[in-house]
Amino acid sequence: MRETANPKDAANPMAEAAPPPSADAPPREPWWRMAGVLAFTSALAAGILAFAAAFTKEAREEREKEAKANALAAIFWQHMDDQGRLSMHVTPLEGEGQAAGDLYALHRYTDDAKTVHEAVPAYYAAVGAGMGYNTSVPIKVMAGFANPAHPAGAAELLRGYVPDDGPPAPAGEPGWLLVGFTVVKSEETPGLGEQIRDQAPSNTWAGRLSGRAPTSNPDKATDFQKKFRGERPDALRVAGGRIHGLAPGKNTDVITSATLTVKGLVDALRDAQDRLASFLPPASASGPSGRTH
Repeated sequence: MRETANPKDAANPMAEAAPPPSADAPPREPWWRMAGVLAFTSALAAGILAFAAAFTKEAREEREKEAKANALAAIFWQHMDDQGRLSMHVTPLEGEGQAAGDLYALHRYTDDAKTVHEAVPAYYAAVGAGMGYNTSVPIKVMAGFANPAHPAGAAELLRGYVPDDGPPAPAGEPGWLLVGFTVVKSEETPGLGEQIRDQAPSNTWAGRLSGRAPTSNPDKATDFQKKFRGERPDALRVAGGRIHGLAPGKNTDVITSATLTVKGLVDALRDAQDRLASFLPPASASGPSGRTH
């Protein structure tokens, strides 16, 4: 039988006949082996991503924990030891509707070894939020308060935080009086609204690079921040470029061109107070009503 030519090959004189399959050619990989390699590669990639996510989450949580510890030390600077650590027993509070690390009870130690502390917290701290000029990112603060039910009384607990020649603490049941605050998160306008979080220069390398005079004063609050000490945030309001409700003799001016930012700050302080008041009624002198750990 004679082999007939392919009409296409006849039309293409450059076409060559396909070589016969070689006996030495490697066999094709079975489909199940390729599927196994693909599954292993996918599992390995997923494991790497999961590890990276867990590591990132742990690092983020550690940074947040350190930031809150630094915030507490900055607020209660009179109770820091020689190493710059807070010298009070800090108990995180947990309860329904409260995020972890948002509420704290602080007990003063009664011995130099720091093994025994008062049964009743002298201070409380809470995280609060308010909306400033930047409506996308709320202003978040850590605010410290004197316990209105502590036997020592507000005047004693505020001693040193409020100047001796400053306005006296209210008599009777004063409510939640502010010891101080730090801004833990804010994305307000640089040079304007961000002044709410500026700290006084220190003798650290950052302070030296700022070009401002160094200071060894552990109180890093600015004059603007200090005006809120000894005040009840729920009695404050911002209107007409002024902070209304401050004690007589205090500068009531807001930060120039940052009225909305200051209003958001006051709202954040009020939010912190409200969260404490709802968690722990001021009339109770026995300590936190929620569980502690």
